[in-house]
Amino acid sequence: VTFKADGKYSISVDYKDWSGNEASYAAAVVSGNAVGTSADGVYTSKTINVDTTAPVYKVTYDNNDYNKDVKSAEAGRKYYKAGRTATIEVTDKNFRTDEASITAVGVDVSGKTVKEITSSALNWTQSGDTYTAKVEFKDDANYTVDFACEDMASNNAALYEELFTVDTATPSAVKVSYSQNVLEKVLNKITFGFYNKNKPLTVTLESEDTTSGVDYFDVSVVTEGSVSATNENVSDN
Repeated sequence: VTFKADGKYSISVDYKDWSGNEASYAAAVVSGNAVGTSADGVYTSKTINVDTTAPVYKVTYDNNDYNKDVKSAEAGRKYYKAGRTATIEVTDKNFRTDEASITAVGVDVSGKTVKEITSSALNWTQSGDTYTAKVEFKDDANYTVDFACEDMASNNAALYEELFTVDTATPSAVKVSYSQNVLEKVLNKITFGFYNKNKPLTVTLESEDTTSGVDYFDVSVVTEGSVSATNENVSDN
């Protein structure tokens, strides 16, 4: 007998020959374990579960408001200025919660691990064939989230991976500095603060962000009306 369709099965066998003689029952054994019982000449198997279907899951978040104006984002990563809570729902008739695993590693802008979430954070609740767990991402970090699960028949669901950043802190105050070596200081006194193509002025902007880093500076330059076209050139470096 071959069972191909998913389901729970039980086999009963009552065997007689043409003369009506009942066969005696010899215990059915698989890998040293009895897999059924006999009573009144009838063999009844233990329940046989056939499960060829992998668990179905979905991961949703309560905060999906990410910054859509990032200039230099890591490929596949989204940036959020508030924390997020993930809800994981798995649907499967033979799901086993201890076979579900999550690994979420959060690093700062230098790559140092500042937050790590493991499977111990998954507190599952069950409603029928649906299992639910929530995971909070409240700390500032660049997260890489992996989730995997399988059922009792060893059917594996596809691996889930998500890249996102939680950054609730503003960058440090912008520091503005101007290039001026010893020679420039002398020339500055002679020219009363004027610069030309032979004596350009370099302006340096500095700011720090310990989580996602500084994406860009929005700089505007205003030239006086009396400045010639030749002298108003500005370059970004």
